[in-house]
Amino acid sequence: MTDEQGNAFRLSDFRGKPVVLNFWASWCPPCKAEMPDFDKLYGELGDEIQFMMIDLVDGRRETVEIGARFIQAQGYGFPVLFDTQYEAASAYNVSGIPATYFIDAQGYIVSNVTGQLNETRLRGGIEGIR
Repeated sequence: MTDEQGNAFRLSDFRGKPVVLNFWASWCPPCKAEMPDFDKLYGELGDEIQFMMIDLVDGRRETVEIGARFIQAQGYGFPVLFDTQYEAASAYNVSGIPATYFIDAQGYIVSNVTGQLNETRLRGGIEGIR
């Protein structure tokens, strides 16, 4: 995964801190609907939980530029990474979006959800990795 500037990141870079990993795209209505809750909880818990919002870039409907522009227009503060080769999506067997993985500080997947989350379900997943 890379950031908007092309810097590479791996999940292992964040070992020692619980991670919320979310796969999304700007053309996906359920993805867009859940993002305000992710942003809210990032604002509350971003110091203790690593949020990784992974934009699935297909080069047609979704590009790095489209995804970055969407995030900026909405004013979201969480970190966004881009999966331009679908390597992360493949590693996590993502078959539909949105898809969210709750990973503990040791790097183990505690739970995952395919489909739109609301704040209550998101908080519940986070409690499982704290």
